[in-house]
Amino acid sequence: MVKREYASRSLRGLSKCCLNCEGDNRKRSKIKNRSTKRGKEEAEYLRENRAYLQTHREAKIMCPVYPDKEVTEVHHKKGRIGKLLLDKKFWLAVSREGHRYIHNNIDESMNKGWLLSRLKK
Repeated sequence: MVKREYASRSLRGLSKCCLNCEGDNRKRSKIKNRSTKRGKEEAEYLRENRAYLQTHREAKIMCPVYPDKEVTEVHHKKGRIGKLLLDKKFWLAVSREGHRYIHNNIDESMNKGWLLSRLKK
């Protein structure tokens, strides 16, 4: 049986391997936060989001949760996963306070149609 020595490997800059095999010293590549495709979708979303909010502000549409507040954000009724990010039929313009209220009061939001299940089609 080979005795393995683990002491001071971090001082020598080795990976989590024993000193007998000297570790794998290849440079590790970083995993991207998002794919190139998703990055393009998010850039498009940012443009459409701004335009959507601007049209609501120009039409003087107020937050459905707090009618005295102006809209500042887009709430995604079904979430932002996959193609839902750009699907405007599930968007809702709300104020920051309204957005927080929707997510803090899930049952009421589901009943009022502010939140929809991603599982139901």
